[in-house]
Amino acid sequence: MPPAPPKKTSKAASPQPSAKKPAAKKPAPSSGSGSGRNIGIYGLMLGAFFTGLLFLPTSIILTIGMVPTFLTILFERDSERNAPIAVGVLNFVGVMPPIMQLWRTGHTLPNALNIMLQTNSWVLMYGSAIGGWFVYFILPPIVAAWVTIRTESKIDGLKEIQKKLEKQWGNDVSTL
Repeated sequence: MPPAPPKKTSKAASPQPSAKKPAAKKPAPSSGSGSGRNIGIYGLMLGAFFTGLLFLPTSIILTIGMVPTFLTILFERDSERNAPIAVGVLNFVGVMPPIMQLWRTGHTLPNALNIMLQTNSWVLMYGSAIGGWFVYFILPPIVAAWVTIRTESKIDGLKEIQKKLEKQWGNDVSTL
């Protein structure tokens, strides 16, 4: 069957309004990162608060023990945020033994306070944070010096190979 011809419409048959309707106002574009992300952050904070209340003895030791990390996060001006990572990881490692001691002896507030009154807990938690600062300040120059020495040694080896090639093939080898 052949296709049906298109319907013809007359302009006179269709009513045309004499005045145009005002266009519907479009809602203001949202930034995309605003409200949805804030709800997630607030939900996470609320969840952390209630979890902290549920596990209060652990939260006390964790919060007091991680003070160096919180201060590092607050005052770090480096855009790469390497100090909070170095300090935070080692600080967390230092906080875990007192927390594990709390879990072994009983998850109660008196046990948490007893652990916090022990000097070795403070030395372990804050000493490990000092270890994080050590990693942040001391290790990069040591690694940079090692890489420099290694690179210079490779360059010297390549120069020796170049000299051998010049002896075999002539000076034209080094002019490429």
